[in-house]
Amino acid sequence: MKKRCNQMIQSPDGYALLFVILTLAVSSILGATLMIITSNTMNLSANERSDQSAYYIAEAGINLKRAELNTLLHDAYNETNTEYQALATQEEKQAYDFESKFLSRSNTKIVETTTTFYDFEKVFGIQPYATVTITKLSNTPLQYEITSTGTIGDNVRTLSQIYSIQLNTETTTFPNSFNYTGKFAVHARKTISTSGNIEINGAVAVEKSSESETTEEATNRISIQKGTVEKFATYNSIVDSKILLQDLQSLPYPPEFPDGRLLISQNYTLTMQENMRLEEISITQSNVTLTIDVGNSKKELYVNNLNLNKSNFVIKGDGQLILHIGSSLTTTSQFRINCPDTQVVNGVICGNHDPNKLIIIHHSNQLLSIPSQSYINTQLYYAPNIDIDFKGGSFFRGSIVVNSFLGGGTGEVQFTSEVGEIQFYDGANESFEEVTDITIKSGNIKEE
Repeated sequence: MKKRCNQMIQSPDGYALLFVILTLAVSSILGATLMIITSNTMNLSANERSDQSAYYIAEAGINLKRAELNTLLHDAYNETNTEYQALATQEEKQAYDFESKFLSRSNTKIVETTTTFYDFEKVFGIQPYATVTITKLSNTPLQYEITSTGTIGDNVRTLSQIYSIQLNTETTTFPNSFNYTGKFAVHARKTISTSGNIEINGAVAVEKSSESETTEEATNRISIQKGTVEKFATYNSIVDSKILLQDLQSLPYPPEFPDGRLLISQNYTLTMQENMRLEEISITQSNVTLTIDVGNSKKELYVNNLNLNKSNFVIKGDGQLILHIGSSLTTTSQFRINCPDTQVVNGVICGNHDPNKLIIIHHSNQLLSIPSQSYINTQLYYAPNIDIDFKGGSFFRGSIVVNSFLGGGTGEVQFTSEVGEIQFYDGANESFEEVTDITIKSGNIKEE
């Protein structure tokens, strides 16, 4: 047998058979090795794909939570801004703590929670999901951290991102203004004194000369002979009437009065389409009626010199007239303002006529004597530099603000519950930081 094998090997056919056997062996080994390598590579690629997909799932979880936070934060901002814009005055807006209101709403809407999102397509039959946690880091600045863990089978990737919220502001400048509200029948800077039978129906007040002056000391400057009235003392509540919120003195004269003078010798109606400035209104004849037609809205009329004489000053329309007297109010006889016919109705001065139609602001220094049997019907006569002599038996309905008040005779001052209010501007500006919008910034995504 051995001999035969040797013969076969030594023959040409034997060499060929041996070569084939060796070739088949080597090929089998190489094939098996290649199959193993290919299988391992495929398994490794599948794992890498799953691992990378877990990263994308984690990133998608961050995006979903971030979109949710965007909506909630903008809702909190819009609600706060709506509340802020509804405030009526600059003072109210300046006092409004926008940031704290916004933070309060944000804290109510955004709760630190963990949410799981399953809205992803399956990968090789496996359902991926993202587990997302929101954590508040600080109030100032307002910051949150979003942490998201993406999971696909055994593959897990965890990412995080810092989320910052900034309220943007800009400097808002507004006139330094303040209001005066007529709360007294007579309000004087210095003294109030009456004699004879003049009546004051309503409370009276004087300004304290200093913050340290007591109410008792101040009200000693009030002397009312007839009747019992409530006496008050105020401090720093009467301001100079020359301080105007709107600078009416810069208005041009109307085209129909190029020199700014309106001289009236017969009944006349002045129709106001807008605010107006005149140098003079003078009624040169007795028993003449001047009608100011204000239409349906508030109008302001600045007159440097107003000469009424024995006349009737009437307000027409549903609006209101604010009459500014720059320098002097003069008259040679009795007059009526906003009280065109019947003077007293059921004990009410000018009872048929609305005092709300008129506010008078007198800006000069003057000793003003009111002639006997004159009637004035106005929400407010504001003349803090005027010394008024009301001794002639005249009648006033509304609120008087003067430097000093001297009353006598048989007249009456009758306070109306229709309180007049005026606003002043001292020429200066105030400013504050006003929130204009919101910026939301996302930091870099980091893997944990």
